[in-house]
Amino acid sequence: MRKLKIWRIIWVSGIFLILIVILIAVIEYKVKFEHTNQGNISLYIYHCTSQDNYNSLCATTNQNNIGENQLISTYTCNENNCPTLGTVLSVQNQIITLINQDKSITLFDAKNNQIISSGYQEYYILTKKDESILGYVVKNNENKYGIINAQGDELTEIIYDKIGNINENKITDYNENYIIVVKDGLYGVINITTGEIIIDFKYNELHINGTAILTVQNNLLYPISVEEKYLLVNGYNYIYGYDNLYIVIKDKKLNILDNNEKTLIITPVEIYEDYLYNDPTTYSTIQTYQEENIIYILVKKDNEYIEYQYNIDNHKLSS
Repeated sequence: MRKLKIWRIIWVSGIFLILIVILIAVIEYKVKFEHTNQGNISLYIYHCTSQDNYNSLCATTNQNNIGENQLISTYTCNENNCPTLGTVLSVQNQIITLINQDKSITLFDAKNNQIISSGYQEYYILTKKDESILGYVVKNNENKYGIINAQGDELTEIIYDKIGNINENKITDYNENYIIVVKDGLYGVINITTGEIIIDFKYNELHINGTAILTVQNNLLYPISVEEKYLLVNGYNYIYGYDNLYIVIKDKKLNILDNNEKTLIITPVEIYEDYLYNDPTTYSTIQTYQEENIIYILVKKDNEYIEYQYNIDNHKLSS
């Protein structure tokens, strides 16, 4: 009997040990399985609603939150660490920034489901008139700026104090060829597609509006060439350059001039306020664009725009 009891104790203890081993194995498998699943977590980028003409983007880790036809792209997270959606640089091109847990930022092309760049602290998009992408201004963790192209390759060293004029994540002071750059407190101009220095860093202030590169004297703007020659004798409060003409404003009068500073319209147009080149509201109260042989000029009065149309062929201005 005694031997039988001992054998039964050994048998029960063995069964108990086996159960413990099985339990440990199950726990280890569950942990590994959950870790593997967490490593496969995805961030789903989608149009926020189908009622806003798809003019906004959102992101979620729960695909069930996304309505039919709203999904744009899927970003595979690093293990269980998904980034958060940062600035949407372009809804049309579906370019977004993703903020990682270490606060670095990834530039992501949601349309083509690929990373453009990572490791910088800020990105700002540069586009052509047709909204196609020229490249990006980037900022590193030393607060220095540079330019990368649309594919994410560096065009310049990341050494500049300022590139363009950044206001609410949008950049001004550039066109499809050139952009304003500041180094050691002085302004220059670089080629926006090659990174080549076009005008060296020796100006206290420069701007770009349309095709015009503008320097400042006595609070007035003067257009200069890439050879740094003055293109107009007189200065103006506002200048927008087209290839062969300038739209200018001074003393509440809007005029259109050729390269020889000759007036191309019969009489300058009386407008409604003084324009100051360094007033940030100036560029929101006048807009201009060209379609074929017509240049459209929209001047804001109160809360409405008054439209003027300039015919390049016959030099007539109508409203």
